[in-house]
Amino acid sequence: MDFISKVLLVIGISATSLLAQAQCPSCIVQDSLCPLSGTGTDVLLCGPSTFADTAGTPFEGNLTFLFNTGFVIRQGDDLFAALGVAFPIPIPGGFPAPFDITVFVERGTLNSITGLPAGLSWETDSSANGNNYVPFAVNKGCLKFCGTLECGQSGTFTAVMNFTTLSRQNLSGLPTLPIPGFALPDSSLNDYDVPVTFTIDPSTNLILNVSTAGPSTVIDSGEIITLNATPGFDSYIWSSGETSETVNLSPTDTTVYTVTATDLVGCTQTDSIEVQVLAVEDSIPNDTTGIASVSYNSQLLSVYPNPSKGTFTVNVAAPLADGAVIEVLDITGKRVYSESLYSLNNTITLDAEKGLYLVKVITGSKILTQKLLIH
Repeated sequence: MDFISKVLLVIGISATSLLAQAQCPSCIVQDSLCPLSGTGTDVLLCGPSTFADTAGTPFEGNLTFLFNTGFVIRQGDDLFAALGVAFPIPIPGGFPAPFDITVFVERGTLNSITGLPAGLSWETDSSANGNNYVPFAVNKGCLKFCGTLECGQSGTFTAVMNFTTLSRQNLSGLPTLPIPGFALPDSSLNDYDVPVTFTIDPSTNLILNVSTAGPSTVIDSGEIITLNATPGFDSYIWSSGETSETVNLSPTDTTVYTVTATDLVGCTQTDSIEVQVLAVEDSIPNDTTGIASVSYNSQLLSVYPNPSKGTFTVNVAAPLADGAVIEVLDITGKRVYSESLYSLNNTITLDAEKGLYLVKVITGSKILTQKLLIH
C-alpha cells in the first residue's frame, strides 16, 4: 500500500485591498522570464527589475512577478529543515512505500507600491482579482508602469512593491504510522518588500543662468544693458517679450527681468536678474579729481559682486603704470577709500553706508571708473 502525503502552504490575503491606478495599458505576463516555480521567498521578480529613462519624456515599463507554486520534499529529506521547523528529525524511512510532501502557495496580494518617480502610474494585469492572485490558477502576475516623468528629476529612485501574505501549513494524507515529534508551524503573517529601481537622466545638463555682458547691473537712465541667458536651450521667452538668447534693454526704472528657457524635451527652467537704474540726481561725475581722462573705458574695469554688501573684487584689464591708485567715491564725490594699486585683481572691504559709490582706478593718464552699489 502506497502512502502519499502532501503539505499545503497556504498564503492568504491581507485585509487591505488596493485599487490599481488603472491609467496604463494592460501589462503582459512574460512567461519566458519566469521559472515554473520559485524557491525560497513567496514572491519573486522575473527578469530585470530596473528601468531607465529621461526626465520629461513618456515612459512605459512592464514587470512580471511569480508566486512560489511549490517545491517537493522526498522521503529521506529533512522535512523539518525544508519547512523551516526547528526540529532535526528526518522523514522516517520505514514506511512501506515512498511519498512526497509538496509545499504550495495558494494565493497572494499586492498591497501597495511606494516611491514611484513623479509622473508615473501603474496597473496590474486583468487576470488578477483586484490585486489578489491565486497561483493554483494564475501563478504569475504583472505590472505596467507608465506616464511622463516629471521635469527636474534625476538620479536613482527605488519603488517598493509590498506584498502581505498569510502563511498556513496544512498536512493531509498522513500515513497511519505517526512521525515522532512532528508538528506543523503556526499560521503567520508575512510581509514582503520587493524593490524596483528607476534610473532617471536629467532632461538636460544645462543650468539656466542670466548674466550681464558688462561688469555691472547698475546703469544710468537711458543706458543700454545686454543680458545673456545660458546658450543651448531650444527656446527662450523674456518677461520683456523678447525670444532670443541675448537681449538689449534700456529700462527707465529699476526692473527685474525674467527668462524662461525650454529644452529639447519640453522641460523649462526660469531665472531672473534685477537691473538697477539710477535717477538723474544719483549720477556721479566720472572725473571728480580734475585729472584729464585721456582714455576712459569702463569695460577695462570690473567690480563684483555688484551690488555688494561691502566686500568686492576690483579687476583691471589694462596694464598698470607706476603710481597707480584705486579710489572709492561716494555720491557727493567724497573719497572714502584710497590705496596704491600693484595688482590687477584686488579684494576690498569697505566699511561704508548703503548707497551708490564710484570705483576709480587711475593709472598713468587713464582713468577707469565703475559704479558700485552697496546694500
